[in-house]
Formats: sequence, C-alpha cells, structure tokens
Amino acid sequence: MKLQMSIATIGLALAACAAETGINAIGEKSREEIVSFFTDNEFGRRPKEAEKPPLLKFEKISDDKLMPGGKMVRKQVRVVYGGSFGTNSFPVTAFVPADAKGPVPAFLLICNRDYKANCDPEREKKSPFFPVEEIVKRGFAAVSFYTWDVAPDYNTGNTKGVFEAFEKPGAYRDPKLWGTISAWGWGASRALDWLETVPEIDAKKVAVVGHSRGGKTALWTAVTDPRFACVCVNGSGCAGAKLNHLDLPKSEHIAQIVRTFQYWFCLDYTLWVNREQEMPFDQHELLSCVAPRLLAVGSGSTDDWAGPEGERKATELARAAWKDPSCVSYHCHEGKHDLGLFDWNIYLSHAERHWKGVAKTPPQTVDGRQQTFECPLSGAGCQFVFDEQASDEFEGETLDRSKWDDWVESFQGRRSGFLFSRDNEDEKTFDNFARGFDTYATAIVKSKKKTFYGYYECRAKSMKAAVCNAFWLYDPLSDEPKKKYRPGDFSEEIDIFEIFGKEGSKKSDCARAFYNTVHRLGTPYLEGRVLGSVEKLPEKSSRKKVDFDFADGYHEYGFLWTEKEMKWYADGVEMFSRPNDHFHRPMHVTFDCEIMYGWVGEPDKADLPQTFSVQYFRHWRCQ
Repeated sequence: MKLQMSIATIGLALAACAAETGINAIGEKSREEIVSFFTDNEFGRRPKEAEKPPLLKFEKISDDKLMPGGKMVRKQVRVVYGGSFGTNSFPVTAFVPADAKGPVPAFLLICNRDYKANCDPEREKKSPFFPVEEIVKRGFAAVSFYTWDVAPDYNTGNTKGVFEAFEKPGAYRDPKLWGTISAWGWGASRALDWLETVPEIDAKKVAVVGHSRGGKTALWTAVTDPRFACVCVNGSGCAGAKLNHLDLPKSEHIAQIVRTFQYWFCLDYTLWVNREQEMPFDQHELLSCVAPRLLAVGSGSTDDWAGPEGERKATELARAAWKDPSCVSYHCHEGKHDLGLFDWNIYLSHAERHWKGVAKTPPQTVDGRQQTFECPLSGAGCQFVFDEQASDEFEGETLDRSKWDDWVESFQGRRSGFLFSRDNEDEKTFDNFARGFDTYATAIVKSKKKTFYGYYECRAKSMKAAVCNAFWLYDPLSDEPKKKYRPGDFSEEIDIFEIFGKEGSKKSDCARAFYNTVHRLGTPYLEGRVLGSVEKLPEKSSRKKVDFDFADGYHEYGFLWTEKEMKWYADGVEMFSRPNDHFHRPMHVTFDCEIMYGWVGEPDKADLPQTFSVQYFRHWRCQ
C-alpha cells in the first residue's frame, strides 16, 4: 500500500520535447535509427563472430569460499573465449549473500580503476567505489571484472586483448570497427552469460554499473544487450549521458576526448570533432534506448568536466520514452567526479523499488525488528542512525495507526476545502459548512511521534491538479497546551515541500515550482483558529523551478536538519539551505493536500478526484 491522500469536489466519489535547438524530441527517431547511428559514428561495429564466440566457457578459478563474517560467498571464474584469430580469457568475481533463500538479483560493476584497491577479491582492501558488503547486505550479489583484463586502456591501435581473437591482423582497420568501450561492454555481456549459469543468481534482474569511462561503457552495454534489466550510468560525461548540443564550455567535448582517448571509439567518431551542433542525434536518445528497463544516471556537483547539467538535462529529456517515468532516476551527489556509497544507495534503492520479489530492506534483522536503510546523504558532519519507529514503507493494506493519525481535530484546512479522515471517508458536518469548508474534501496524515535532528526523505508523486501537496514538520505545542494561549512562545513549522501538479485559476506560475519555507507562529495560537504574530525570519523561503512535472512520476525529496543548518533536496540535488537559527525542538511529520485559494486559486473541478501518493517515508536520526 502507498500512503494515498485524495481530493474531490463534494458530490463526487472520493478516490484514492526538447527546448534546445537541434535536439530531437523523443519519438522522432526509431530505436533502430538511434542505435545504428551510435554504432557507426561513436562506438563502432563488433565483428559478427564476437557476438557469438565459437569458443565460450567458464572455468573455476577457485572453489566457492565463505568469506570471513559468514555473510557472503565468493565465486570466481575465468571467462575463456576464442575466435578465428586466437583465444583469450578474463576473470570475473561475484559475492552472493550466504543466507539467500533463492536466486538473488545482481549488480555488475565494470571496474575501470585499480582492481585490487577497489574490488579486492580477498576483501582485505575495501572501497566505497565498490561497497561489496553493503550491496550484499541489501540482498544483491556484487559482481565485477576489470576492464584491462578484457582490453588494455591505452592506445594499441585496438589490437590487444579481445580484439586479437576476432580481428585479422593487418595494417588497415575499418574506421567503423569497434573501439575499446564497445570491447569492455562485450566483456560485461560475457559476464552475464556466466551469471545465467549460476543457480544463486536471478539473471533476469542484473544491473550493469560503471563510472566515468565505465559509465559510458555501462550505457552502451545496456543498449546493445537487452538482457540487462537496469543500467547505472555514473559520471559518464562526454560520449555518455551528457548532451552534445548543450553549450557547457567547462565540460569535455569530442575534440578533447578523441585527442587522448580515440581508441575508446571507432575512428569515424573523429569526424564529429567541432561539429557537435551538426550531429543529427544526441545522448538523450541513446539513454532512451534503455526503455522500458530501469535507468539511473548520477553526476557530481563540482564535476564540470563531465557536465552535470548536460547529464541531468539528457536524463529528463529521455524520460519521455518510458510509460512509467519513475523507471528513470537522476541524482547529483555533492562534490567531485567519483562513485561512492551515496550513489550506490540510490542505485540499489532504484532497483528495490521496481523489481518485484526484491527485499526493500537489508536481509539481516536484529531481534526481529524492522530492517534498516543506509542514509543516502553523506558529508553532513554527523552520523546517521535509521529511525525504524518513525519510518514507514507503507506496505500494509491500511495505514499503521500506531504511527499515524489521519485526523487533526483542530485543523480544518483552508476555506473552500475541508479535511476528512477515517480512510478517506467523507466527513461533511454542519460545522464545516458553517465555516465555509463546503466545496472540496482534502486529507491530512500526521505522525504520532515527534522527530528531531536528522535526515528526512520521502518518495512521492503529486496530484495532477492545482492542489498543494505538502510534506512538512511542525510543533503545535500539543505537549504543553497552556503554551498555546500564553503570549511569548512560538509554534514552529518547516515545510519540506509544497508542490502543485497544475496551475490554478489564479496566475501563480506554480507548476514545476519547488517551494520550501520555515515559520514561527507566535502565541496565543491554535491551528486554524487563533493566530498571534508571525515572526519575520531571514531567508525563510525558497522557490525554484525543476524540469520535471511533480505529477508525472515518483521523485525523492529530502531534508537535512541539524543544530546548525537546514538543507532541502529534490532527487539528490540541493535546492535550498539556510542556517538553523531557531528550530531546536522535536516536531511531527505531516503529509497533506490543501486548497490554496489565495495563492493559486481553485483547481479545475474536471481534474478531480486526484491522489497524492507517498511510497515511503524514512528518517535517520543525527547523532
């Protein structure tokens, strides 16, 4: 069950293109046309024999080994292959949860960094670049191979490694033949061939992951091999997820990448040097070829060379290829060009949300308690502990009333709309009509428990209507009722988001606007009835436009609250920050939908009924 809040007019049943010049809109070109262009003009054609090698077998390197700690089992094989001109091999290592009750999904990393330092098969060295223990803890197999073992990452004229097995040696090489990126992608497909033979692996749920040059490789791998159910494209930049037609002077361009790394591509890729604006295709179309499978793209906020704005824009343009836009994820971690635990948590969660039968929590529990999630936020200056008592995955058939109230007796909402409760049952009363709450029925859900400093996150989709969908924290002074009537105190409120699915009857430009606000409401105060002064706070609010519709799919919204600072996030991107000058006491978590007549006007009644849906709410305490 998702948390769902509805709005309807009284008498109705309640119920739960590219703007850049020269960029094609999704759907203008067929998938076949797109793949053909990128094959002939960027990554190159593989020899037919390479697609189905005459020799392909998997030899054990060592017996399966239960790793120290007893949580996972290591499997190691050598992929042996051969063609008309020779044979070769490369190793693949997999770690499988030791307590798996059946086949598990897997994440396959195309490792382009020092293998021993980042993917150590002995687990003596550990790296956030490939956090094997975290991946396995969440119920996935962690699989990897080293790019250099398939084809060396330096200019050999594409004659070493896998090239030797399938290409006849000679002075002339066809300018449309495959480059090293395509060769590494070929290696990923051969690793999947092996995974299909491993009983402990669910080969229909394998994600391929890569960073930087590995990110370009992961994307091309998923495009050319539809067996991969998900692709995670991290920091891929030029020739990966970054748009070519978007003017980003600080980012890498084709002229720069082929000057050093021409061997990654077919020779004909050089024909597009300084001609990006003339290209009849762009990278968002390549991303779209992953549809309808899962796509996740990640950037770094200071990674100007990779062009995070171009990666984000390409992802949002590509989203139009999916019937379910939530199958596409984009995030931008704070900091440099890297792949770390923050990114992995987002990629793992993306798969968890969409793959049926995959546990949405780590497989290990403590004394039968709810399983925990790793906090997706890093570098906040404090340690986070998952708050299982406050968090809710909304997986039951009904609302967990030990955690939530769906009725706030003293808060009727705003005029022309009233709140209703008891599993969205209409509760029209004479009192509501007398107060002017006589046109719309809306909803609210408030946590029973107050929460304090930490990181808050929900995954939500707004109504497709001019109704405010809100995620907020507040302290109504309910613990000390006398304070409500005693001048000199404040009721406090933090609006994590207020978003609208459409424009209303008043001009407000609210569509795609992400609103964040803080309030201190002076006493005497009682919600909706008695209001004292409203304190004027510096930098109290923010309004930023996003490039997606809040109602077209699910997105992650986060809020960091510490003793010193407050930060707001949308899909991993920081949207607003301010110092924490006043907000130092626990608050209730609240989700609601309201008519904001004075702000955006009324919704179009033809749009109703509508539903504001929340897939999960998670809180991590800061300590």
